[in-house]
Amino acid sequence: MKFMLKEETIQKKSSLILSAILIVLLVGSVYISQLIFQEISKSYHIDILEARNVFSLSCFFMRFLFLFMVHSRITFQQSY
Repeated sequence: MKFMLKEETIQKKSSLILSAILIVLLVGSVYISQLIFQEISKSYHIDILEARNVFSLSCFFMRFLFLFMVHSRITFQQSY
């Protein structure tokens, strides 16, 4: 019984650590993309808002994929 509790605790901690790492990576990717918009606007001599509009569709798909991953992870955890 004690072994099962310890194993569950380890799984919960590793799941929490993995979630924190993914959040840091996703927030970092959003921050880095802001710098890319500045470079694109300078390189092509366009307004920074126009450069952001170019990537709006890709950001939408990234959000969709993230929500799908969260939903599939919850479903996967509930199946065990």
